Amino acid sequence: MSGFPFQGASGRHYDYVLVSTENAGAIPLQAGNYILAQSTSGGPVAIYIGHADSIRNEITATTVWNTARLDYKANLIYIHPQLNKQAREAERGDLVARLHPPMNALDKAD
Repeated sequence: MSGFPFQGASGRHYDYVLVSTENAGAIPLQAGNYILAQSTSGGPVAIYIGHADSIRNEITATTVWNTARLDYKANLIYIHPQLNKQAREAERGDLVARLHPPMNALDKAD
């Protein structure tokens, strides 16, 4: 599996793994963070950064992936499994602060 080291505002790098957008079964059920991104010649551009108790359920059972794909041309899903909810929230906040994903700007939780 290929991956990408996304950098947060703190300077810390978080290693994310690219998963198939064609096979929901390839997305793990476990807790963690995920980045919906658009592929560009300069590397992936984050469209939305989320965290969930089940990455697969969050992506397949909500409208987040369809919105990112249809409205923002997202074509990549990166994941970073993390069981600790506090760590997930901190990582998400660090990444959102640096990458400014457009869908997160619409999220009242940020």
